[in-house]
Amino acid sequence: MFAGSSEKGNRFFLPFFPKSAILKTNHRKEGDTMWVLILPGLLAALFLALGIVFLTGRGDCFIAGWNTSSEEQRKKYHRTKLLRSMAVFCFFTVAWLLGLGAMLVLAVQEILPESQLMVWGVVLLGLLLAGLAVEMIYANVFCRKKTEDPLTHKED
Repeated sequence: MFAGSSEKGNRFFLPFFPKSAILKTNHRKEGDTMWVLILPGLLAALFLALGIVFLTGRGDCFIAGWNTSSEEQRKKYHRTKLLRSMAVFCFFTVAWLLGLGAMLVLAVQEILPESQLMVWGVVLLGLLLAGLAVEMIYANVFCRKKTEDPLTHKED
């Protein structure tokens, strides 16, 4: 049972979801669950390739704002640390997308109850937002070069 449908009728109204498109158990075939894996699988493959590019040290052109920043601004950050942190976030996104695909397959095959679908969706969204926040903090704090104070800097 999906999208508010039940044996007795619709429990709630979804204006953007036509009644003819509501999935019901008796209309589904065996191979209908594979379409759910296509989009998360393609996005996971894209992020995996992007993570590998970042990990090899060649993906700095894909970091937002890196190409448009001045040379002085670029010198404030460790390029390799920044690329490594972006690679880790891409691999985290791959794992997140695979978890989303697994959740969708379980929902379509009706292994995951409809009542738990929203809970797991919110959990996955929270994980993605937490990972994004950790990446932003790490990139802005730990990938930044330490500035030396000229008054305390001693020359040998």
